[in-house]
Amino acid sequence: MIKLVIADDEPETVSHVKEIVESVAEKNDYDIRITTMGNGQFLKEDILEGKSYDIFLLDMEMPGCNGLELARLIQEKCGVVFIIFITNHGEYSTDGYEVGASRYILKNKLDEKLPPALEYVISQMILLQGKYYIVNNTQSLTKILYRDIIKIEKGSGKYSILYTRKGEYKTRSSLACLMNYFKTDEFIFVNKGIIVNMNHVNGIDSNRMMKLSYGPDVEVSQSRIRDVKKQLIQFYIHHNQ
Repeated sequence: MIKLVIADDEPETVSHVKEIVESVAEKNDYDIRITTMGNGQFLKEDILEGKSYDIFLLDMEMPGCNGLELARLIQEKCGVVFIIFITNHGEYSTDGYEVGASRYILKNKLDEKLPPALEYVISQMILLQGKYYIVNNTQSLTKILYRDIIKIEKGSGKYSILYTRKGEYKTRSSLACLMNYFKTDEFIFVNKGIIVNMNHVNGIDSNRMMKLSYGPDVEVSQSRIRDVKKQLIQFYIHHNQ
């Protein structure tokens, strides 16, 4: 099931967007549970209480808490999700992409632009959900989705440690072997001892400290900083097309 939320203070827009989502779901046989909210503050409270959704359709301008504020909170609290901004104003598009929005759609273009945007983000979500790594230790076996891995650090000996919001998992494999196993552009070496999932990167400051969606910052090595920035930009461009 795909959990989708529509947050907009205009009831007619909420109704229109809901109809489009239902039409896309029926056409593609998607199982989508739709939640609607007429105020950004209600959604903010949901997120702070630990609730989350797979897809967020957000109005840029709402009383209480606007779409940009919500997007920043979503990035911080919800990990890898998909955000589509809906608005009457084109001048906010740059701000929208800066907070990780997958699409930015004007309200007068909803019928034309929203269906393909939804189909794209759902295809990406299904792709991400299908990729996982199995941690097989003596006493347990754990399936971890790629999208849930925030970073991987070199452990002692031949071990590496995978970090997720739910906890840490030790696996008998080197960082190089893990990168070879993943075969995806989502992961990147930021220094000799740490791999980071670019889906969880919020930025890099002037001191080469990388801000992640969860947990402490990690340092990008001087020798890697240029390549890391280049790969991040390419990753963002590719995943916002």
